[in-house]
Amino acid sequence: MTGVPAGTAVAIPMGWPGLIEDVAHAAVLLASGLSSYVTGTTLHVDGGTHASSGQFHW
Repeated sequence: MTGVPAGTAVAIPMGWPGLIEDVAHAAVLLASGLSSYVTGTTLHVDGGTHASSGQFHW
């Protein structure tokens, strides 16, 4: 991808940097009726970076 520093994709578990559309799709999901039962959570649109950081607080 253009404009992405070399080696960035290696640090992302999915292997590629996200696109603006990825964040837009998450916003559309949350604004739609499909998320009517979603409460009190944080949606991390980061290609798995947060999940692989080991910072779970269960």
